[in-house]
Amino acid sequence: MTTLTVSGEPIADVADVPSTIAARWSALDQDVRDHLRSFMDRRTGPEQRGQVTVAPYGDLPATFHDDLVAERAQLRAAFPVRRRTVTAIRLGARPHVHMTCEARHDGTWFAFMQPTHRNISFVERHTLQRTPEGDLVDVVRIDFGAIIRQLISPAPVAAKHPEWYAASCLAVST
Repeated sequence: MTTLTVSGEPIADVADVPSTIAARWSALDQDVRDHLRSFMDRRTGPEQRGQVTVAPYGDLPATFHDDLVAERAQLRAAFPVRRRTVTAIRLGARPHVHMTCEARHDGTWFAFMQPTHRNISFVERHTLQRTPEGDLVDVVRIDFGAIIRQLISPAPVAAKHPEWYAASCLAVST
């Protein structure tokens, strides 16, 4: 696998919206779209994102939980080259947005995992809602176990089963 690029330049963070779901994307509030686009962007801290609370879902180790709630600095440092694509949107009072993130592991992750230089894929699942005050809450699900399994596998999963790997990375249930 090669580094993800656009016009020969490495991608830091891209949130692509395929034309098949562009109308649903446009139906989301502007601040929701802005938050989702900037979720992994190092240039936008909480003060630039406005009133958005990130609430990780599930029982995560404290270090992973804290990184998601704060700036996602460890995740960004470990995967400085990423491409994020919106794969599914369910509209409603609590919109659900799924994104596939393709990333290259070129940085140290939480001081325990040295760069493997592998390309991996994982799904971000965002469930968004408003507080009574109108602030945005993003309950985000990222399977850190799946990321680690891809990084420590003796051979990259994509090399073992390329057709299965591509299909599983893109399969999103709504």
